[in-house]
Amino acid sequence: MSSLTERLPFVKEQRDRVQRIIDRHPDDPRSQTSYLGVVRGFDGTIKAIEEAILRLSEIERNPRTMEPISGSKIVLRPSDIRGLPPELIKSLSLTDSDFIDFQIIDVINAGGGVMSLDHILIGLYQETEKIHDRIKTSQRIYRMGTKGKIFNVKGMKAVYTTRKDMIEMDQEHLTGKKDVKRNPETIND
Repeated sequence: MSSLTERLPFVKEQRDRVQRIIDRHPDDPRSQTSYLGVVRGFDGTIKAIEEAILRLSEIERNPRTMEPISGSKIVLRPSDIRGLPPELIKSLSLTDSDFIDFQIIDVINAGGGVMSLDHILIGLYQETEKIHDRIKTSQRIYRMGTKGKIFNVKGMKAVYTTRKDMIEMDQEHLTGKKDVKRNPETIND
């Protein structure tokens, strides 16, 4: 946003410069006609920049006002296919990989919507009785994050959520402890 804020005075200055040319030659129809279009173009650009600055400042104050594409009907979620007849599910463009993604989402949701990678691996094992490779699962979760299916919890390593409202949660709120890393005695609680 700062680059827009920094550039806005320059754009306004250019607009004013062209307006002064028009004002200096009020009797010249050619300069009036050609430069008037330029002034209108600058006015539109100034308005667009000001609106963008306003919108970006709203997003900075409340990041949740920006809806990601995943909120649309582009990304399939487990709830989208739950209860559908098997014939319809087979006709959808779903791969085995999609079903593993769904299992991960279901495991996280079953744990309250936030879960560490360790607990995801345990939950997947309990659900499928298969041991999932930690690195491959971590890579899968990363790809799911780029698609907007899962989110990293800020400030916490290998902790993921399926809920946008929990992205900004702090460690103390999620764990109930002040600082797990600096207080190893609390790990056994």
